[in-house]
Amino acid sequence: MNYNKVFVEISASGHRIEYVQNLVSYVVKNNISGIYFYLSPDFKNKINGLDLLDCVLYFPEYNYLSKTRLLKLYKYFLIFRKVSFFLKANKIDSITFLFLNEFYYYLLTTKLNAKVSGIYFHTNFRKEQNLSLMSRYKEKLLFKMVVKNKIDRIYVLNDERCAENYNEITHSNVFSHLTDPVVSFSGLDSLYELKKLEQVYSTKKINVLHAGVLGARKGTDIFILSLNMLPKKFVGSFRFFLIGAPEKNFIKKLNILIDEIDNDIDFIFIPKFISNSELQAYIEFSDAVSLPYRNVESSSGMIVRSKIENKFIIAPGLGLVGDLLKDYSYFIPMSSYDLHDMSTLYQNLLLRTENKLTNCSPESELNSKLFLDDYINRVNPNVFSQRLIDDE
Repeated sequence: MNYNKVFVEISASGHRIEYVQNLVSYVVKNNISGIYFYLSPDFKNKINGLDLLDCVLYFPEYNYLSKTRLLKLYKYFLIFRKVSFFLKANKIDSITFLFLNEFYYYLLTTKLNAKVSGIYFHTNFRKEQNLSLMSRYKEKLLFKMVVKNKIDRIYVLNDERCAENYNEITHSNVFSHLTDPVVSFSGLDSLYELKKLEQVYSTKKINVLHAGVLGARKGTDIFILSLNMLPKKFVGSFRFFLIGAPEKNFIKKLNILIDEIDNDIDFIFIPKFISNSELQAYIEFSDAVSLPYRNVESSSGMIVRSKIENKFIIAPGLGLVGDLLKDYSYFIPMSSYDLHDMSTLYQNLLLRTENKLTNCSPESELNSKLFLDDYINRVNPNVFSQRLIDDE
């Protein structure tokens, strides 16, 4: 199939790096021609395979336009204008904004002579209460853009109900559910890291992991404070890992919380981001992942990775987080953020871990494998990339 399409991404951070890497790898592997990438210059040393493509362009850095919200809007306008010129000059048929939110206003006022699609982040679908006027206004702009046929496809990550609801509101089929991709980091590197963990922590205990960006939003304080609520008779059965870099406004509080952890608790803190292969090893080594998120409206890579490894997951049963876990066999739902309740969940984990080891029938193993195979297929980066390339 012949393509004449451009992907636009202006920020080289977090999942947005992974999305570009998935797309570039897919294009290179399948020798697909006619795919352009228009990127922030920050991507130059972060993506493998870019040097193998002839169709990669970079925006000016515009660093001086990143200091205030108003300057950022002007920066997005300059980038959008460059994209418009590029489309006209090269007669591009299709454009996908990998972060659509930054280009609302310009798509409403400018008609691009191409098929337009994009990934929409931070929907308001599950935030009906306490929405700011600006949030409501931006969502109305999005709907108006759809009704006026300014955009052909809008992808909503991991939230099928949201896509269905927005299609009903706009009387369209523009919104489409897209599963967040997960790259498997199982391999020699992660196996090596796993073997090291097994040697260092050879005493058999139930390992509980909390990893990623550390902060109140992710419930890191709840995770730490709940440890001291664990009854003394159970303390020796657990080992707790806290891994990641804290948000700037959480550093001071984090240090205070860690200082207050009882000395009897087996607690390991690694205060930095670790490589993907190391994180994979920690997930495989752990029996459970603790995710007491306060923000339950957003998806989580840790949920996806932990499900793939069949780990117990302690998390709220609310919002998108609850929807992603409701049919998962090893989900231990939080009924509240009460610290005593969290302690009870750890005791529940102790019993369920023993049962998982002793009561695993061939039938349950088969059902688990079938679920896992289906899930791995849905989060396959190749499926993600092909859908975006074909505007499906």
